[in-house]
Amino acid sequence: LEQGSVNGKVHTGNKRCASQNHDQNNPGNASSDAQQNSENKRTGQVAGNHCQRIGNDTALQHIARPDNNQPAESQNQCLAEMSGQEPREKCHSVVRYRAAVEVVSIGVKGRAPNKQVIATGWRLAMSRNVYESLVIGWLIIFTLSGCSNELDPTPAGAESTSVQDLSAPTITLSDAELDWVGQQIFRNECSAKKACLVHWNKGEAFPSLGIGHFIWYPSAVEGRFVESFPALIRYMAKRDAPLPRWLARLDPFDAPWPDRAAFLEVADSARVAELREFLLATRDLQAGFIVQRASSSLLRVIQAAPDAQRARVKRHLEELVSTSGGVYAVIDYVNFKGEGLSATEQYNGEGWGLLQVLLAMKGDDRPTLDQFRSAAAEVLTRRAGNADAPIERERWLAGWLSRLESYREPDHTLVAPK
Repeated sequence: LEQGSVNGKVHTGNKRCASQNHDQNNPGNASSDAQQNSENKRTGQVAGNHCQRIGNDTALQHIARPDNNQPAESQNQCLAEMSGQEPREKCHSVVRYRAAVEVVSIGVKGRAPNKQVIATGWRLAMSRNVYESLVIGWLIIFTLSGCSNELDPTPAGAESTSVQDLSAPTITLSDAELDWVGQQIFRNECSAKKACLVHWNKGEAFPSLGIGHFIWYPSAVEGRFVESFPALIRYMAKRDAPLPRWLARLDPFDAPWPDRAAFLEVADSARVAELREFLLATRDLQAGFIVQRASSSLLRVIQAAPDAQRARVKRHLEELVSTSGGVYAVIDYVNFKGEGLSATEQYNGEGWGLLQVLLAMKGDDRPTLDQFRSAAAEVLTRRAGNADAPIERERWLAGWLSRLESYREPDHTLVAPK
């Protein structure tokens, strides 16, 4: 069934009805029919089957009422074909199945139904009444529209942007601008201290490394947060950064310390010292990686927004990246709390990444950066409130909110306003 298209090019039930009836009437042509059926299977066509058109065209035209464009003898022949060796009800079931899928397709504006819809359509096909299939098919539309964003139509008059027509704003920085952003992030994460470049926070199951405190999981840890240190190392290796030999040879590329206690035992070792020196010397590459990650995520963030809010999310991003403070805020927040696209980065079903902040922006008369800062505070406060670990509310939240205060326009201009 999953191989059958909505347009009914391959539907084995109809093919059997037509071919068996043909074999009974023309026994001498069995071999040629077998050859034709093989060719039909290859091309996805059912030749000479008058029943096919019933399911191919709009269900309401060809199931609920006769087709005035089809000759009466063709309709009669169709019924005759369905009275062959195969039970008539089985052929009707195929027609009802195709009708139900057609109805669902109409309801979702021509988009192909997913497996859930197809499976339900098949169950409807087994029902006794064609009209029941049509009615319940429409009920499927309304039911599934509440379960999937893909099937959720944009309300009348709501602002919407087609996913296919989307484009994302671009982030382009000079070397001096990139250096400034890197310094800001280094101060935010490490207070610009070298020792903090390889660190393991209390209460966390992983070490944080580099100016962006990139996450690196030990082999036994499956964390909910997006791991970023391996991607950073791949980025730097492609740019011929002189990786520490032991780091380049690490296989599998997991953090070599199983827990915080094991890390603290070797925190002053030669390997850790070498890693800190490497990360201090490559701050520019790390800043480039952070900017690239943020820039490449913007289109995906826009695409992930609900239909009715997609245009507003895009407009907020365009306004943010048109100013120096806004560019920095977007770049830092993606590195700080992620894009908001990972299903694992949620508490109680609510995320805290860039997408969630953009959706929380009020759209009032305040400057866009002020709205972003306020929305980010709201989202992070909600995260801390939803967290199981008290440390997020008791200790981390204050630091997060303090970091957001750096989301202001700098004294010098990084990006020329548009």
